[in-house]
Amino acid sequence: MHNSNPSKPAASPLHFIFLANRIDKGGIGRINITITEGLAERGHRVELWLLEGGAYHDLPENVTLKSLEFSSGRFTPKRFRHYFQGKRLQKALLKANPDVVVSSTQSIVQNIDDERINLYLWIHSDRITWCPKGRMKRLKRRQEGKNLVCVSSGVMDAYHSVAGAPVPKSIRSIINPVNRSMMLEQADEPREIDLDRYFVSVARLSRQKRFDWLIEAYQRSGTKTPLILVGGGDEDLLEEIKADVKERGLESQVYFTGHIKNPYKYIKNATALLMTSEREGMPVSLCESLVLETPVVAMNCKSGPKEVLEAAGMLDYLVPLGDTGAFAERITAVERMAPEISERNYRPFLVENVVHLWEKLADQPAPQG
Repeated sequence: MHNSNPSKPAASPLHFIFLANRIDKGGIGRINITITEGLAERGHRVELWLLEGGAYHDLPENVTLKSLEFSSGRFTPKRFRHYFQGKRLQKALLKANPDVVVSSTQSIVQNIDDERINLYLWIHSDRITWCPKGRMKRLKRRQEGKNLVCVSSGVMDAYHSVAGAPVPKSIRSIINPVNRSMMLEQADEPREIDLDRYFVSVARLSRQKRFDWLIEAYQRSGTKTPLILVGGGDEDLLEEIKADVKERGLESQVYFTGHIKNPYKYIKNATALLMTSEREGMPVSLCESLVLETPVVAMNCKSGPKEVLEAAGMLDYLVPLGDTGAFAERITAVERMAPEISERNYRPFLVENVVHLWEKLADQPAPQG
C-alpha cells in the first residue's frame, strides 16, 4: 500500500481500533483504508478488526489487521447470536484497551454497553431520512444513546429533523477524505477502455444511483463523447441499463467496465464525472474526482453532493434532483468549457487535513451536534 503524504506526528500517540464486517469493493472499504492509514502516518497505533469477512483492497502495512471470524451461526436466532457476539467483542476490546473504537457495523456492536469503551458508530448513509417505521425502531435500538460520527452535515442534521429519529449521546460530522498521492500513482495505470475523451460514472450498480436519470440526461445532452460506467453490483439492474442504452440507440457510446479495483485511471482522464444518485451519505467519488482535478456534475440529493461542491466552490455544477434537462445542460457546458480545478477546490478533502478530527474522538465528552 502506498503511504499518504507525510503528516506531522501527533503530540500524543493514540490507540485506535476500527471495526467492520469486511473491507469490500465499495467506497466504505476505500474510506476505512484511507482513514486508518492517515492515522497510522501520524504515529498512532491503528488496528482494523474484521468481524465476518476478509479484505478486498490491499491494506496499509502500518495498520494491523485482525480477523475475529464470527461464525454465521445460521441455526441460532440472529438476535441471540448478535448478543453473544457483542459480549465476546466487548471482552476483546476491554482487553485491548484502545483510546477510540470506531465501528462501521452496528448489529453486533449494539450489544456493547461498557462505558469504559470509547465507542463511536460511523454512519455512512442517510438511511435515517427514508427508512420505514419498522426499520426506524431497529435504528433506535442500535443507535439510541450512542456516540455517532456522520460522514456529512446532511446526515447529521437529519438526526435533529426526522421525527422519531434515535437520540444519540453525541453526534458530529467528519467528511470522507481521500489520499491524493495514492490516487495519482494508480491513475497512471493503463485503461482497459482506452478512449481520448469520455465522461465517467463511478458507482456500484444499485437502484438508488438512478442510472435511468443518467442515461436520459446523457442522451438529452446530444453529446457524442462516450460514457464509461465503472462499477459492479446488481446484475438484473445491469441488464436493465443495457436494455435502456440499446433502446435509446446509444450502444456505440456507452461502455461498461464492471467492478475494478482502480477507478482512478478512469476518473483522472475523464472530461467530467457524472453522478445522479437520489440518496447518498457522502459520495466519495465526487471528492476523488475533484482531487484528481476532474470536473463533476451532480444531482442535489438530500446529503453529500451539495456539501462537497459548496466546499469546492463549484455549486454551478449541482442541479436539482431528478432534473435530467438541467443535468444535460451542465454536461454540454462542461464539455464546451471545463472549469479549472486547483488545490483550493479540493484541499478540504485531503486526508492530511481531516485526520486531526478523528484524533479529537479521544476527547470526552464529545460535542452535541
